[in-house]
Amino acid sequence: MKEFEKKVKKRIFFSRIYIATIIIFIILTRIFSNDEIPLDFISGFSVGIGSVMMFYMAQYHKALKSEEELEKLYIEETDERQQYIKSMIGSSSITASIVIFTLGMLVSSFFNLTVFITLLIALMTLIIVTLAFKIYYNKKL
Repeated sequence: MKEFEKKVKKRIFFSRIYIATIIIFIILTRIFSNDEIPLDFISGFSVGIGSVMMFYMAQYHKALKSEEELEKLYIEETDERQQYIKSMIGSSSITASIVIFTLGMLVSSFFNLTVFITLLIALMTLIIVTLAFKIYYNKKL
């Protein structure tokens, strides 16, 4: 259980770093940026992710205060059924994303070359990352 406690503390640490980085980023871009629309979108998206991280940080702090809560969190995260569901979601969503990117790329090729190339690059990146993880996990497991 001590190993899991270290893992939870590490998650809290990196969440704090992310939130601090977002705050600094928002302050600096407000000072130095002239274009409001992309800045507002990125700021809103970052604050949204930071809010989710704060929610999880609160759960982690609660778990660290009580051995019973920590054990409950450990069981929840190491449950084989939940791990299988997560792996199925991951593989299905990657396949669906590749199909959607491919269809979007084909449709956009009739309208806008920039959009086509952007989707092509995103699709190739997705495929490369997927293959890299597949090779990694085939060697690891």
